[in-house]
Amino acid sequence: MPTPLKPVRTVAPASPLITLAEARVWCHEDSTDQDALLQLLIDAATSELDGMTGILGRCLIAQTWRFDFDSFAHEIRLPLAPLIAVTSVSWKDAPGASQTVAPTVYHAVEDALSPVVRLASGQSWPTPAIRPDAVSITAQLGYGASATDVPGGIRFAAQLAIADGYANREAQIVGTIVAESLTRNRTLAGFRRLGL
Repeated sequence: MPTPLKPVRTVAPASPLITLAEARVWCHEDSTDQDALLQLLIDAATSELDGMTGILGRCLIAQTWRFDFDSFAHEIRLPLAPLIAVTSVSWKDAPGASQTVAPTVYHAVEDALSPVVRLASGQSWPTPAIRPDAVSITAQLGYGASATDVPGGIRFAAQLAIADGYANREAQIVGTIVAESLTRNRTLAGFRRLGL
């Protein structure tokens, strides 16, 4: 099994998961006076759910990631889903120059665990240099190009987190019993990926 390096996002989503206008509605805020705070809450909720920092193990709106490995294998699993497309597979030769693998050499699928790049029948991988970043796979991941492509349950959970952060701005609330939202946890449960 190839040893992975930390994935790198090379292209961020083109649009936000939740807009400021949507956050204002959820937080019952009629003016733009609190937009800086709302944007901070949107960014925090998105970060909690999306990409490598997210608790779901998923990319939400289309984005591009590069995954580096120390070698090839018959199957190379990617740690994020859902897969839109593998845009390139490359390797570094002995002098360190990057070479591109022909798309006929491999195919990409997504099984119940994660996206996987598999060696095609009758093909063989080239021999890369011995280095931690010898093999690179670039892939576009996400549900689609806009927030409307993201499942409603995920967007709903993000809105709950934003509204909660807006209403409860202190680290501790004295004299009040606070319970974590079962609705949010139940909503997200079906979208969490199992660890690889």
